Amino acid sequence: METAPEVKHRDSRTIKMNLRRVMMNATGIESPVHRIQGFPWSLFIADRSYGRQYTVWLKCEKSTESYLWHCKASLKFTMTYSSGEKSHYNVEHSFESW
Repeated sequence: METAPEVKHRDSRTIKMNLRRVMMNATGIESPVHRIQGFPWSLFIADRSYGRQYTVWLKCEKSTESYLWHCKASLKFTMTYSSGEKSHYNVEHSFESW
C-alpha cells in the first residue's frame, strides 16, 4: 500500500486522489493526512475488479492522538471517468473511539 506524509498547510475540506494511480497499485493507495477542523482524515481507495469496481474508506485518525473522541462526517464522492462522465455519491458516518 502506498502512503503519503501528512499535509500540514491545507485548509481545504477536500481530499483529491488520482484513480489512475490506484489501478496501477494492486493494494490500493492512501491519501496524505488532511487536517479538517483539527481532526486528521485520510482517504483510502482500492481497485477490486480491474477498473470496474472501487472500494473507498474514509479514516479519522484521531485515535492516535486522543483516547476518547467522537465526530460525524459527510463524504461527497465524485468519480470522473476518462470519458468525462461523472458519478456522485453521498455518505454520512459517525466515527468514535469506543
